[in-house]
Amino acid sequence: MTQFLNPSRTSTGKTEDFKLQLSRGHVSNHSHINKFGWNPALGSTFETIWDGSNVYTYQSSGTATAVSTSDSDDSASTVRISGLDANFNEATDLITVDGAASTNTYARINRAILVTANTGTINSNAIEIRQGGEIAAQISAGFGQTQMALYTIPAAKTGYLFNFQGSIDKQKEVVFRILTRDNDQGTAFNEKGRFGTFGVPVSYNYEIPLKFSANTDIQMQGKAGATTEAGAIFDLVLVDGND
Repeated sequence: MTQFLNPSRTSTGKTEDFKLQLSRGHVSNHSHINKFGWNPALGSTFETIWDGSNVYTYQSSGTATAVSTSDSDDSASTVRISGLDANFNEATDLITVDGAASTNTYARINRAILVTANTGTINSNAIEIRQGGEIAAQISAGFGQTQMALYTIPAAKTGYLFNFQGSIDKQKEVVFRILTRDNDQGTAFNEKGRFGTFGVPVSYNYEIPLKFSANTDIQMQGKAGATTEAGAIFDLVLVDGND
């Protein structure tokens, strides 16, 4: 039986909120994923909420490199990439900017984080995570990590989406939507939620969470009445197994 529906659990002789235990890693076979993204120039047609300001393109499986968009400012910095390997199992690598490719082959890259900065405490220019020369993720200048409101459920896990929030920088009409694609069932994306707002954040908490099977792509998209910056956040609980 899925335990995350319980409001609290007993651990080390005391009752503690389940969410706190989950964050502490004290709930076996469960883990939490918080995803957030920012689109710096959301336009009038649907775009993924990520650093690229366009519809995200999933790259073919391959090794990944980190490339500085400046001549040398961020060279020799290190970046930790997290994603899924060719079999959709979780994988991670620590790679050097403008250095060697990752050890692992990636089918999906879910996140990249700056670990050491060559020029100080944060990246001076954008750092692109590339596969086959194409951008799979980007750490925008001054952010220190990717802003990607997208995620793919790993193999042998089930994902439960608990909430969504979308926000905008200017008082504009914006529509957000949740798109998902089960890669084991087909190649088409399906819309799982649509939310409209004008100038204020919009959010929804799923009292009964949305369930997604292993190898499912999830991404947040938006479109605006006029160009604006926009963000999106969502939380997943992953449970081991395909129940």
